[in-house]
Amino acid sequence: MKKILVTLLSVVLAVTCFATMAFAADVSVKLDGETLSFEQPPVIIEGRTLVPLRAIFEALGASVEWDGDTKTVTSAKGDVTIKLTIGSNVLYKNAESVELDVPAQIVGEGYTMVPARAIAESYGVTVDWDDATKTVILTSPAEPEAPAAEKVEGAFISSLVADTYTPSDMFYTTNTAGSQLVVVDNPKAEGDKVFYLESNVTEKDAWTYFWAKPENNYVAGGRYIIEYDVLVHDTDARGEKVEKPVGIGNNIRYGEQGIPSKDHGVGQSNVGFDEWVHIMLVTTVPETLDPAAEMRFGIFASPREAHCYSFYFDNLSVLPYTGDYADGFVDHEAIERAKKLDSFDIDAVDGLVFGFDGEDYAPFSLSKAYDPVVANGHFDLTIGDDDSIDVQFGTKEIDFTADDYNRIAFKLKFDGEGIEKTYFAVYFATEEDPKLSQAKSVQHNFPLTKLTDDGYYVGVIDMTSNENWNGKIVEIRFDPVQGVFGTVSIDKIVLFKE
Repeated sequence: MKKILVTLLSVVLAVTCFATMAFAADVSVKLDGETLSFEQPPVIIEGRTLVPLRAIFEALGASVEWDGDTKTVTSAKGDVTIKLTIGSNVLYKNAESVELDVPAQIVGEGYTMVPARAIAESYGVTVDWDDATKTVILTSPAEPEAPAAEKVEGAFISSLVADTYTPSDMFYTTNTAGSQLVVVDNPKAEGDKVFYLESNVTEKDAWTYFWAKPENNYVAGGRYIIEYDVLVHDTDARGEKVEKPVGIGNNIRYGEQGIPSKDHGVGQSNVGFDEWVHIMLVTTVPETLDPAAEMRFGIFASPREAHCYSFYFDNLSVLPYTGDYADGFVDHEAIERAKKLDSFDIDAVDGLVFGFDGEDYAPFSLSKAYDPVVANGHFDLTIGDDDSIDVQFGTKEIDFTADDYNRIAFKLKFDGEGIEKTYFAVYFATEEDPKLSQAKSVQHNFPLTKLTDDGYYVGVIDMTSNENWNGKIVEIRFDPVQGVFGTVSIDKIVLFKE
């Protein structure tokens, strides 16, 4: 009799369990219109649909961590962290507790099942139930609209940034070697987005071109500063490794009165492959601009040896400019170096000093008989307007290697006009290549020097910017000014190591 009662009780319990839990073979779950698949089918317990823990979290794009000792799952997405424990009727969303109608529990062959509605709603997902099709419908929250780029009055392009870009017919490619403009992951910075223009021509010379239509037309006589970051892909369109710098050029299109619209090159710069470079360029539109002409701005990668190049770019702007930079490329790295001169004291630098404290100015030799004057610690040279050869002086009486010094500082005065348009140049010869040449020279523009209160120009030249500055240096030559006339008064030149 006792055995019969036990058997009947077991049957009753089984029926009761079956009444409270049903394997929902016919229940499906859709997320944003896509049906989710599960190894363990969803189950319905007390009217609530439970789904496999890991599958639902991963479908929602959330992380999953399982602590087997405490039987607790921790999940995170964005600024939301969820914790729940098997058998507990409480879910924790950050510091907030949420009561569950049905706890997470283990079902079937060891599957951990969690309530779909509670999990989804914790991550801001809308949950609906379609009774006709027995479907749980999950809808992700709408992505926030990208903030509109700040508009700048008179700008050709205020700001083009991949992170906030939405497709627009303002930006396009033409029938050149470039495919459509796309947004991709920055190959050099995780989590950042950039623009990519892929070259699709492999058998002929072709320019990979990007074009932009204007927010506003160019203004006759207007000056514009163009800025963007660019990176040339490390392989060309044929899949071959890029070994040499690639030309990145810039065009503006406009027409002049009586002349149809055409492209005008406003600068091309060679950039290395597989590294980001910041381009800064100033240009002036002519007064004869035809306001009715088609206007646009372009970036292109120049082909070389029938190879075409893909490139990334970002942070593009073409803005009105009223600053002091001359037209052409702006050496922004040199500008940063010039800022350091504010705290630079050439008289306090230890190194190889060429000073002029007496009448004997050897070891220098001049390129022609300028009859220099050496007095009061200065080396003075006068350049007449009938001179056709630039002032140059140098020496072979040196004994050092390129590793000994990586900077050359100079201090001089100039009594004349046009120094803001010229530069101080250093030429050098090495034991490996004992001839002076343009390939072994470094220039420093005078606008990037410091003008002291007593009228001296002080500049620091980075000799390592020339890859040939290596090995034993056997000769060095200085060209203090180029193409201007007047008196150059040199106080000192110092070679030092930074």
